[in-house]
Amino acid sequence: MSAMLALSLGLCAAAFATVHAQNFPGRPVKLIVNFPAGSGTADTVARALGEYLTRKWGQPVTVANLPGATGLVGAEAAYRAEPDGYTLLVTPAGALTVAQHLQKLAYDPTLFVPISMLETSPIVLVASPHLAAKTLPELIAYARAHPGKVSAANHGAGSSSHLAAEWLRSAADMKVAHVPFRGSVAALQGLSDGRVDIMFDNLGSALEPIRNGRVKALAVASEKPEPLLPGLPTIAQTLPGFAASSWVAVVAPPKTPSALAKWLSGEFANALHQPQIKRALADLACEPVGSTPEATGAFIRKESERWKSVIKDAKISL
Repeated sequence: MSAMLALSLGLCAAAFATVHAQNFPGRPVKLIVNFPAGSGTADTVARALGEYLTRKWGQPVTVANLPGATGLVGAEAAYRAEPDGYTLLVTPAGALTVAQHLQKLAYDPTLFVPISMLETSPIVLVASPHLAAKTLPELIAYARAHPGKVSAANHGAGSSSHLAAEWLRSAADMKVAHVPFRGSVAALQGLSDGRVDIMFDNLGSALEPIRNGRVKALAVASEKPEPLLPGLPTIAQTLPGFAASSWVAVVAPPKTPSALAKWLSGEFANALHQPQIKRALADLACEPVGSTPEATGAFIRKESERWKSVIKDAKISL
């Protein structure tokens, strides 16, 4: 009986997916990005995907920027949207894997329906050109000799840039003053001007400022050296076990049908491997992913547990 039920459900799901492949979307689709326009990878990726899917689907696929509370405002808006596939959330890690371990939320991030991982990119530790330290060991030595004098920019309390800096503070036994900015662009400008000293940022945002000398790279947080920054050491070479990456995923509101999620996942995966999308991601030092809902959900749960452990071990609080 259970085998027959499973077969029946499978056939229904396949039929549902076929119907949606033929009829979806019948009206405009909205991609909510929970950070300001032009502020980072999530917005750039969402706009590139929106342009491609608009042409493919024959319906407008628009980006709605709903910033605030380090991504929580946009995430809550997507959480409360109708579960019909017409409103999706394109978000970095924080709103899905970090925030719930730091504060009480107005939504349950575990109830979002995973669609696809869109991209991953390295996180790099960058510094103001006005800071005397030129390497991570020099930074640590300076910070220990001048407690509280090193300021770390971030994208907002609870963001990956904030958490990585807190992790560095704990692992290196040094004091850091945190300075939140509204997005990567403003924070990098603060570094360039010398108003703040260091920041963790995704490589896609930081690569051009590094290359033109507006900021300097101290180390990369990936497990292996970064080919785009030859000769730059990893943080793990100084602080073993320190490894983190930046990523963007697309998820749907709770109760979105699994068959629709699966169909959408295939559409996003196909879009991510179109030449124009791959070029746009390469310009941001990002690697396209395009994963199944199951794989996306498993990855998000694993990342959530990892950051939960980091937050507990480093005694991080807002």
